[in-house]
Amino acid sequence: MDFGISNILEIKYWEKKMKKLLLSFKLLRLELIVILSLFSFNAYSQTVDNPILISFKPINSVVKQGTKSALILKFKVPLGYWLGSNNKAARNPAPTIIKMESTNGFIFEKPLFPKTVAKGVPVHKGYSFVFDGEVNVVIPFKTLKSLKNGSYKITTKITYTPGLNAGQLITHINEKYFTTVTVDRNSQLLQAKSPQPFTGKVPA
Repeated sequence: MDFGISNILEIKYWEKKMKKLLLSFKLLRLELIVILSLFSFNAYSQTVDNPILISFKPINSVVKQGTKSALILKFKVPLGYWLGSNNKAARNPAPTIIKMESTNGFIFEKPLFPKTVAKGVPVHKGYSFVFDGEVNVVIPFKTLKSLKNGSYKITTKITYTPGLNAGQLITHINEKYFTTVTVDRNSQLLQAKSPQPFTGKVPA
């Protein structure tokens, strides 16, 4: 009889032990999920190799045929970093080049950049003209009257180099960014006035 009670107590002891181990495993699994989620979020945010955040969107998501509008390409340059100017002769950092891929029924104009700022370059004992802060580049475009109603994928290719006063980082060559513009002949939206390019401050 005592032997039977002893077995029961031992079984209950190991049941409690297993429940504790299972709970610990579940907590560990939850912690790993949280860590992986945070890692995934940071993978798409600013990093040492990719310090500049870029967004691309139209000033109006819907436009009419035969009207003018514009796209905004925004570079968020963190404090202490630079973005190369649009001057093709730029060397430190290398120039920023924007190319629009051809889209049927859309006529893209030359990108409009804000003014650059002069930054001291101790290594070369001189100055470099660069962009910093939140850089808003405007790309005006026009839609043809013959364009059919529908949503159109707009693609731009950007070559740019993040930099610092001690030198420059890896050049990003022909990185593609996408947005969508909807064309609707029945749209009540008036023709948009193209905004001016400007530079703002990036929140610390």
